[in-house]
Amino acid sequence: MKNNSLLKKALAGLFTTLLFFSSYSVAASESEDSKPRKNLHAKKFYVDAAVGSTIGYVAFVTVDEDDFTETGSGGLGASAALGYQFTDRISLEGGYVHYDYSEMNDHTDFALHGPYIAFKRTIPLPGNFSLFAKLGAIYTIYEDNEEEEDDDDDHLNSLLLPFLGVGAAYSITEHISVNAQYSGPNVLLAGLGMFSAGLTIHF
Repeated sequence: MKNNSLLKKALAGLFTTLLFFSSYSVAASESEDSKPRKNLHAKKFYVDAAVGSTIGYVAFVTVDEDDFTETGSGGLGASAALGYQFTDRISLEGGYVHYDYSEMNDHTDFALHGPYIAFKRTIPLPGNFSLFAKLGAIYTIYEDNEEEEDDDDDHLNSLLLPFLGVGAAYSITEHISVNAQYSGPNVLLAGLGMFSAGLTIHF
């Protein structure tokens, strides 16, 4: 029940963010007050580093309502990225993520990491704020940390998955901005990602 409650809160937060993103997209584009941040005009490259809390979920239909979802959380995650801004609204970034999880799908401890590449769409808002969404692909490397003496493969598996992200940012100066976002590999009703706070340096 606790995991289901956590999942509902997380999905509610994401839905609210996406709704906010959609409602502002048209208004921000047409309003003269919604000018792009200065750093988006002056700087082309940026580096980003973020840390946060991981969450994983798998939703599936079963006869037993108690088995509708499986969730795992409580781990820490981190990411680093390098990006290039083609315009004040369109960027391309590549990075690397590492997520740790606990009690997910009957595994007591496992990790997910790998490189990703994604397009980033930014919507400038008044007051140096902006919203953004990311869409790309990630080469995930799944590492099961459970110990099994008879297995010599180190429990490693790899898979290419869609990479999604949504968040908000605030520009402190022309060179520095902070952000909060959810990002990670997602496939339909299953996802392994991270709620994070990050620092971006534009140059």
